Amino acid sequence: PDESEGAHLAMLHEAAAAASRPASLKGPPIAVEELFRPHSTMQGVLFPKDTEAVYTIHECKRFLTEYIDKEGLVDPTKPSQLVLDPFLCDALFPPQTETSPPIPTHLARAKVNEMFQKRLQAYFRMSGGSLKRPSTFPAKWHEGA
Repeated sequence: PDESEGAHLAMLHEAAAAASRPASLKGPPIAVEELFRPHSTMQGVLFPKDTEAVYTIHECKRFLTEYIDKEGLVDPTKPSQLVLDPFLCDALFPPQTETSPPIPTHLARAKVNEMFQKRLQAYFRMSGGSLKRPSTFPAKWHEGA
């Protein structure tokens, strides 16, 4: 998540804290949880095929690690490097055009993790307080929406 999302999360926490202090002080405190929805190119192989599902960052990283292990993508000669198979390339890189630079065949595991997280769409789930059920919404929205 970038700085603006961090600031947005802090603002949500402040609003949640204020909203969770009704005069009666009844009900659980409001909780805000950061979740992620995978890019469509990741669904069905890396993630279950569910376009509405959202996951914690730990669950997302677990899906990636399980895929890497299952497909044997760790470079045996340099374990800090991953071999990029076609699916992982599709998941990490935008569609290629004639002017796009070539996609590498190997990348450092840290770089794969970084690129993977950038392809996840951030969501927030609020629960507790006077909410009857948790509400989930995109982390970025447009004013007036």
